[in-house]
Amino acid sequence: MATFFWKVLLWVCLCLVLTFRVEAYPVCHERADAYELAFADMQGTGDNLWLQKINDGNCASIKGPVYIRSLSTYVSDELTRVVEFRYLGKNLYGLLTSLPDGVWSVRYDPEWENRPANVRQWFQNLKQPDNPRISCCGDADAYEADLFEQDGDSWVAIITGQGPEIANKPYIKEGTRIKVSNSKMKWDEGNPTGHGIIFIGTQGQVYCYVTPALL
Repeated sequence: MATFFWKVLLWVCLCLVLTFRVEAYPVCHERADAYELAFADMQGTGDNLWLQKINDGNCASIKGPVYIRSLSTYVSDELTRVVEFRYLGKNLYGLLTSLPDGVWSVRYDPEWENRPANVRQWFQNLKQPDNPRISCCGDADAYEADLFEQDGDSWVAIITGQGPEIANKPYIKEGTRIKVSNSKMKWDEGNPTGHGIIFIGTQGQVYCYVTPALL
């Protein structure tokens, strides 16, 4: 009943604000819907899924939501953010290719050295997808790659940070594009870090790539 009430209220408010010259944003009630749209956008089917979610009453374009923060980023035709809004006391979720006026792009960077036990355990237990008896390696091989895109039958991870700080760890410049074969894509262990993580050996070999948690 509560979900139905919010859906009705959202559509009523949409009708009320149509006369104001305020930019409309595509938003959804649930975070999972926004991430599903992000995946569809990367596959080129975002428009069809958006229309389906509008027809189902799960998403709509509304004017006046307040931008709160960016949750994830990805690259399709352009850099796109999965974002969280606040509207009439409720959190909504959507996609943006550019931030609202007056909002600066600040990427959240958790303190790696203070990461919780579940994240440390995740690093320790992560295995290579094509050789599940061998570890993806550890902090010294881990770099942040919050951006990624599909390239034919493989993927491209884009370096966005240096990951855990380890003495003598090789520096990889932000923006560096790393080709990742399908066999090195790790989809089955989740990702609690808040970043895409790619494990790269000293010779440039890719051990594993775990995309940012999109669902």
